Amino acid sequence: MATLLAFNDSAALVGDFDGHVRTEIRPDNVSEEQWPKHVRSQYSEPKHWYPDAEGAPYTNHTGGYWYDDKGDMNIQVAHSTQPYETFSDDAGDLSVRAAFLKSLHWWVVADRKRNS
Repeated sequence: MATLLAFNDSAALVGDFDGHVRTEIRPDNVSEEQWPKHVRSQYSEPKHWYPDAEGAPYTNHTGGYWYDDKGDMNIQVAHSTQPYETFSDDAGDLSVRAAFLKSLHWWVVADRKRNS
């Protein structure tokens, strides 16, 4: 399932699990009142929002582990920040700052403001 990044009365920005963003235009048979419910039922919500950060922080287990001298297991974990990118569609009057965390297949959105 794709992720709903932003929408307005006539269009939606949708991110897929490969990190690509596309614009979905509201079909003629879907009213403006039905559109928010329609896009929310068709697409998943982003996993997290970090509105004050420069990027999306994440922690990911890399699959690596080792035993120390005491016999305790240590797990290799990657801590990083994926910078936000701005995705926009001028024709649909949409813009959103988001990051795609490839290793987790998650979209993280910095803001969810609708353009007026």
